[in-house]
Amino acid sequence: MHIRLENATDPKTTLAQMAAIARHDTRERLHELAGLPVTVVHGDKDLLVPPSHGRALAEGIPGARFVLLEGAAHILTTDDEHGVARAVREHLQGGATREWSAA
Repeated sequence: MHIRLENATDPKTTLAQMAAIARHDTRERLHELAGLPVTVVHGDKDLLVPPSHGRALAEGIPGARFVLLEGAAHILTTDDEHGVARAVREHLQGGATREWSAA
């Protein structure tokens, strides 16, 4: 919480992000990412974007990998910095399994 308070987002920015999210939908184009290495990382405690949405995103991208970080909410880099680092490292090394859950 201390890290989040030090780097608080301006409410105007939050509202602009929410408006952009409400108008933006590219699900029909996800197949265009086929052949690219894609890892979707999501927190299992995310109340803003449910984990089922992250899983659906990964399922919509042919060959994508889904990583669910246990105990992490929406701000993954402060909720589980080690889990995020592991997911990114494995993605960059290309040796990750298709799906895993960090305990």
